[in-house]
Amino acid sequence: MKYINQVVTVTRWEFRRFFKPKNEVMGIVIMLLMSMIFFVAGRFAFSDSGEKPQLTLLQQTDSALVKRLSVDFKTEMIPEAQKPLVLGRITKEKEGILLVEEGNTFIIHAYKKTRVLKKLKTALDEHHKTHAAGEGIEVRPICQ
Repeated sequence: MKYINQVVTVTRWEFRRFFKPKNEVMGIVIMLLMSMIFFVAGRFAFSDSGEKPQLTLLQQTDSALVKRLSVDFKTEMIPEAQKPLVLGRITKEKEGILLVEEGNTFIIHAYKKTRVLKKLKTALDEHHKTHAAGEGIEVRPICQ
């Protein structure tokens, strides 16, 4: 027997011996199921609820900023005297954001860092850029 005939004969025997169509089909089905499970779980994990997050602001906050933030957030205006109550509520409920404007800086009070804070920081940076551009001030990001 020539060498190539031996190789072909051995290859056929191994293929017939080890290749089982039922096992191959089961492997493909299991891979498809796992792919679907990971796809659905990923979509569910990164989906938004569609509801605007609650943002509490002090009453002396700039009206242009309040208008800009009301697009992405449910805004609630409170007087300065209620600030400790809101901070206590955030600590107790472990939810909510309080934005305090002091001059040209913003102080964000939140229980934990979430994706909502990133959206808030982006909105504050945009407001700062437009506000500074109107006054001819050099623009630097204020939130990092």
